[in-house]
Amino acid sequence: MDSGAGKLKDLPDLQTELNLFFKFGEISMDLEKIEKVAKTQMGSSQERKFREPGWIYHHGRRTGKIAIHLADQLNLDVNRDLLYVAGLFHDLGKGKGQHQNAGADLIQLLLLDLLAEAELDEISEIIRAHNQRREPEQLPDSAKLIQDADLIDHVGHIDIWMAFYWSGSQG
Repeated sequence: MDSGAGKLKDLPDLQTELNLFFKFGEISMDLEKIEKVAKTQMGSSQERKFREPGWIYHHGRRTGKIAIHLADQLNLDVNRDLLYVAGLFHDLGKGKGQHQNAGADLIQLLLLDLLAEAELDEISEIIRAHNQRREPEQLPDSAKLIQDADLIDHVGHIDIWMAFYWSGSQG
């Protein structure tokens, strides 16, 4: 029986993986560079003791992918590049007071050289709104998608993994 050993070489590289989620043609932004910024900023941070290092980075990637899947399923006309990037960075400001505001401001600096001003403004608006529960008509579709994707990622198997991680870290 094959244990799956040696199968890592069969996994797609980062750009191939990202392209699987962007089925609508050419990607307008350099997601590989944006991913590197995200990993540098959040890849080893540990915002809470019971979460593994890099939780915010991995949670952001999952949130972005889930949001795109939701947009596809609902046939919503949203920019999937911006949606993914907003999901990736939505918790960037964790541990810095009102993290939605801190993250929205910080993203403007981090991606200044990689995105157009209008793209940065839209991503910043989504990050600022991702945990604000208002009347649905007051939020853009992309912000509602990130809210839903964020909540979806916080339930299910991720909670089980967090429980095991916390238990193991307690000795």
